[in-house]
Amino acid sequence: MEFNFKKSLFNLDLLVLTKEHTKKMTPVSKLNVFESSSTNFEVSGLFSTDIFGAVGSTDRNERFSYIDLKVKVLHPLVYKHLTTTRAFYKEVLAGRKYGVYDPKLKDLVPSVEGEGGTGYSFFMETLDNIEMLDNDSDLRKFKLHMIANHSSPEFMLKELLVIPAGLRDYTVDESGVPSEDEINDKYRKVMMLANTLDNITLSKETIGAIDSVRFRIQEGVLDLYDHIMGLLDGKRKFIQGKWGSRGTLYGTRNVITPSLANVTNLDSPNNLTIDHTTIGLFQYARAITPITMNKLHMVFISKIFNPDSNAAYLVNPKSMKTELVDVPVKIRDSWLTLDGLDDMLATMGQDDLRAEPVMVNGNYMLLLHDNGKVITPVFNTDNLPEEFKESNLRPISYYELLYIALIDTYDTYRGLITRYPVINLGGVYPTKYYIKTTDNPRVVSVVINNKTTEVVEYPNFKEPYYNSLSPHYAFLRALGGDYDGDEI
Repeated sequence: MEFNFKKSLFNLDLLVLTKEHTKKMTPVSKLNVFESSSTNFEVSGLFSTDIFGAVGSTDRNERFSYIDLKVKVLHPLVYKHLTTTRAFYKEVLAGRKYGVYDPKLKDLVPSVEGEGGTGYSFFMETLDNIEMLDNDSDLRKFKLHMIANHSSPEFMLKELLVIPAGLRDYTVDESGVPSEDEINDKYRKVMMLANTLDNITLSKETIGAIDSVRFRIQEGVLDLYDHIMGLLDGKRKFIQGKWGSRGTLYGTRNVITPSLANVTNLDSPNNLTIDHTTIGLFQYARAITPITMNKLHMVFISKIFNPDSNAAYLVNPKSMKTELVDVPVKIRDSWLTLDGLDDMLATMGQDDLRAEPVMVNGNYMLLLHDNGKVITPVFNTDNLPEEFKESNLRPISYYELLYIALIDTYDTYRGLITRYPVINLGGVYPTKYYIKTTDNPRVVSVVINNKTTEVVEYPNFKEPYYNSLSPHYAFLRALGGDYDGDEI
């Protein structure tokens, strides 16, 4: 099987600084933290206020810098793939073993000392002619593609990006003990090696003389890369846990689950397009919390509770008749205040309570007339139409209260899907919502305010609730979704 990777799939140039980048930055070049005999940060150091901005400022969390390596080294990811593809390459790069190019094998083979060559410069001169052996491993194919397409000079590093000081700052606690992030020592190690090349003029003839320093710089760059990736990688790593798990106002967090791509009728209202994301009713309600509260009040609460008194029209559970009942202030406030409605929404999010009747001070909130095909809220049993049969009356549940209240919003509001942490281009995109309540939902008509709406997702309490989120499969790659618990 041939792997036809595209170069555009890889963003290795994120670490490769150009003159356009560096002209806007000031390099870091000094190892010491403070200026001599002073408590001021070294002007050219890792904590410089001139380079990164004043302590506590926004700039200090946003300004990048760089270390001039004086010599080009491989991109750390390319170097990592190269040396894990064949351990012998690293031995030659380090100058620990000699190799000679075999034109038949089109690869380096071990040789005795004095034959062939060794060191960083020798290996880089030979790399273009090396054709590494392929096998049936997809991982090896991936590595070989990466090496072949990203070991050219434009992907090599001569300037090492330094993250903002505010993300790794120097601090002193109340007892006067200083501390700093361990990444700073890794930057210093690379800087110290690079500084040894300050007064050396490099050329094709002389670059081999600094092979050992160049190799150590390469290893230092890889160490930095591995350190940062270690903070980012995995579901419970430091950066993702501290900054990647931020809450979003009126947002929800869901596990990615597969979407159903089957289409049997293009005119069907549940025919989903690439623009749709399937989301559970409760998650949708939470994502538009202000609208949800408004709709609950307009459709139901305002017709049941009197805002100027404690009286409310409720249904007696024994007689199944609407009565005017005095409601305690605390219970009344749970329906007429924002905090109360927020708590009520939380109740609707509990699976074991969703099918339960909505109770207010021991009474049903209201009834539904449900003949199997048409569902109509009944706010007053004294005004029942003649065609309504009492056998079809039942109390409204929490989930139905929510579904009916939002029934005219399902094609109105849009959202943003965001992968936390965002790992690829396309990890944030706008979407339409398709609201799903339960498996095998009911197809019925709902009559509310003399308006009839046909729905295909009315809750079916005999089936499991849908509490996940299913993006269209076209977006899975950008989201990094492989159905192993990734959340968006």
